[in-house]
Amino acid sequence: MKKLTYNALSTIAGIAAAVAARKIVSALWRSDTEPPLNPADRRTSWQEALAWGLATAIGAAVARIVALRGTSAGWEKITGESPPGVAT
Repeated sequence: MKKLTYNALSTIAGIAAAVAARKIVSALWRSDTEPPLNPADRRTSWQEALAWGLATAIGAAVARIVALRGTSAGWEKITGESPPGVAT
């Protein structure tokens, strides 16, 4: 049960972090253009599509790490033990 609970919390935190990361990357995108809504759109240049992909990938990776570490720290604080499957 603990593992299921921890996995659910981690998933929820990851989804929230991904949404926040996308909003942050969109806000930080160059002010002279809007971020591409669909990088696959042929009207979007390759350079812009690849830059957007790279920016969102980095943002998502950082957000995922922050979410997982935050969930782990919160679990330890609340339960007093390491999260299931996480070695300390």
